[in-house]
Order: sequence, then structure tokens, then C-alpha cells
Amino acid sequence: MNPTMTAGALLIEVRFVEGRYHGRNDWPPSPFRLFQALVAGAYGGRWVTEPENEKDAAFNSLEGLDAPHIAAPPREKGASASYFVPNNDLDAVGGDPRRISEVRVKKTVATSLFRHRTPVLYAWPFDDGAAHAATISKLAERLHTLGLGRDAAYAQAETASWDEAEARLLAHGGRVVRPRGTAPRGPTCPTKGSLESLKQRHSDSARRFLVEGTGDGPPGPAVAGCRPRWQ
Repeated sequence: MNPTMTAGALLIEVRFVEGRYHGRNDWPPSPFRLFQALVAGAYGGRWVTEPENEKDAAFNSLEGLDAPHIAAPPREKGASASYFVPNNDLDAVGGDPRRISEVRVKKTVATSLFRHRTPVLYAWPFDDGAAHAATISKLAERLHTLGLGRDAAYAQAETASWDEAEARLLAHGGRVVRPRGTAPRGPTCPTKGSLESLKQRHSDSARRFLVEGTGDGPPGPAVAGCRPRWQ
């Protein structure tokens, strides 16, 4: 899609409370990380009982858009730390919690430091679906973290013309990351099925805490191919 030919743009500004980000190997935070954070905010907390039809339609529309253009403040790489944590694979040791040390894995967390007052700006071009973009704009206010759980953040969003979006990107003052022409969107963007995959993973994870004998049964085996394409 040539953004200059689009009807409009969905603009999402994300600000980090502390000017720190712990997502691994990506700066600015990838579009999929933002998509995942938006979904967590929109469907979680006190909104878990809210009807999902309108939200589903909006996120299904968002995952079908071309990759966004992103403007981000410059960052400095801070210290990194390694942790050895359980790999959520207790079944590999017969479900015996006394053997949890056998399934620990090393995970390295790196810190990015930047000016917390400067937002990361995402500009998603769209041809149609303005109503869905407006819904995402409202739901963006529910975002609470982006990256790891310690990365507190908040967002505000709006729809605009692409000319306005381009002006905002250029006035940002930071590095502007553009999609690579007609190249594939790659693993860092949401794609068709991303919302459903996130919902399925959340459901599968929640089932781990069900008590056997409740009628729902123990968690079943992993669904074939359920590892998201963006990992």
C-alpha cells in the first residue's frame, strides 16, 4: 500500500512511565508487541465481561493492515542481567515440582534507556475501516504495559489523514522506521490470525490452573502449530 494514496491513518502514541524498556532485541518496540499490549489492555481487568464483538472486529481489522511507520526517541543500551527460570515444561519431568530445577532455562533481560517524555509514535495507514480504527483509538487508553510487566506505559490514539500522520512522524525528532517497500511484513507485525492465536494461548494457559475432577479435565496437549508465527 502506498500511504500517500490511503484514506487515513491510525496514530498511536505510547509513553513509558520510567523511560525504560526491557523488550529483547527490538527498538522501537515491534508492532506485534504493541498489538499484544493493546489486546491485553482491551480484554483484561474489569473489561473481561464486556461484549467482544466490536473489539474482535477492530483487532481483526488492525491485524490486516500493512506495517506501520514508527518514530521513536534515541535510546541507550543499559545493563543486562540473566535469570534462570522454570520453562513451563513440568510435564517433561513427570509433573514432579521437586524436579523443577531440571527445566530451568537462562533468560537474558536487556534494558533500553530513553527520554520518558518522548513517545513512540506508530502510524498505521488504512484505506477503509475508519470505524474500526476509531474503536482501537478508544481501546488504546486501556494499555498499561508494553514489553515486560515492569514496563509501565500508557497510550493515546486518534485517526488522521496520512498527510497529518506524515507531518507528525517528521516532527517527532527521533528515528523514523519505514516498512521495506513491498517486502513481506515479517515476523514482527500482527497478521491474520494473531488475535485468535493470542486468545487461544491465554485460554490454554488459564486451563493449567483448573482442578482435575471439575468436569473440564486437565489441560490437554499443545495445539499443533500454536506457537505464533511472530516468535
